[in-house]
Amino acid sequence: MNLQAQLKTAMDSQLNNYYFSFFMRKSIEAKAF
Repeated sequence: MNLQAQLKTAMDSQLNNYYFSFFMRKSIEAKAF
């Protein structure tokens, strides 16, 4: 795998982790109220 593809994969997983934790936090807050 070339460097650009590795970088893109890393960026994608970072974004996925960010959105996942964001939505998890939102759903937890929604359940709390």
